[in-house]
Amino acid sequence: MTDQAPPPVADIVARALVHLFETGRLVGDPGRIAVIPGDRGGLSYGRAQATRASGALYRVVERYLAEPGARAAGLLRPFLDRLATRDPDLDYDAAFHQALRRAGTDPAMTRAQDRVVDALYWAPACAEAAQMGLDEPLSRAVVYDSHIHGSWAQCRDRTVDAYGPPERLGPRAWTRVYVQMRRTWLAEHPNPVLHATARRMDAFADLIDQAHWDLAPPLTVDGVIITEAGMNPAAEPRRLDARRPWPQGWDVLAVQQALAGMGAELETDGIYGPVTAGAVRAFQADAGLEPDGVVDEATRWAMGPQAEKAIA
Repeated sequence: MTDQAPPPVADIVARALVHLFETGRLVGDPGRIAVIPGDRGGLSYGRAQATRASGALYRVVERYLAEPGARAAGLLRPFLDRLATRDPDLDYDAAFHQALRRAGTDPAMTRAQDRVVDALYWAPACAEAAQMGLDEPLSRAVVYDSHIHGSWAQCRDRTVDAYGPPERLGPRAWTRVYVQMRRTWLAEHPNPVLHATARRMDAFADLIDQAHWDLAPPLTVDGVIITEAGMNPAAEPRRLDARRPWPQGWDVLAVQQALAGMGAELETDGIYGPVTAGAVRAFQADAGLEPDGVVDEATRWAMGPQAEKAIA
């Protein structure tokens, strides 16, 4: 295999945005598992959260098993036939979850996920964006995010019906009204699980308002600063505490949702203020940790995977 040139920074940013929306981390998490009640995709896994119901997870595991030296191949191979049939019982199969988590520590799984996601979502999104004349990186990132998140064609057609195609409005204006249209669609969708995901469109709207059409870092997206170094897989999640200015972002939302799921009474607004810090201190005390209100690696680990993935 010949070496390939690294992708442009703007393309790396586009992928990082999806990782941030899906997992709360710019670099994603290859071993991340989520099962959200009411989510029709069923179990989702990995940096871009490939879903069981769509068949994308089957493709990821199939590709991983074909990787030379895949360390967890023996653990995952027995589940391949059930993945092929999109068996919903896999969503809560403890042995399957364990196998996925073990595979997530293998660099071969990261490669498998990236190759499948590129084939299923990135390449088609880029091709359609180019066909529509949406050539700037931010417009392309919006199209890619919608391919990953789902219902791109439906929201595209609604936008075209209401405003016309990009060649009529211009690519930037069309991207802006598409983001507005999709945000309304998500916020008012009959499935309440999708309501919180309107935040994705809020993030894109902010980038549009700031004219970051080239997606050149540094950028700030929902309180998270995106730099080239921060998109390195070696980057660690940030520590959260209630010192001003209060941290904001998807990682805060994930912690809040985890706390709310354990019975804490707080607003899941993505802002790490005194109420959230108090809930963290109460959790830390119950978990035998120092109740300092700081979300560090030990606190996230004690909360479990739900503290690292916002429902978004």
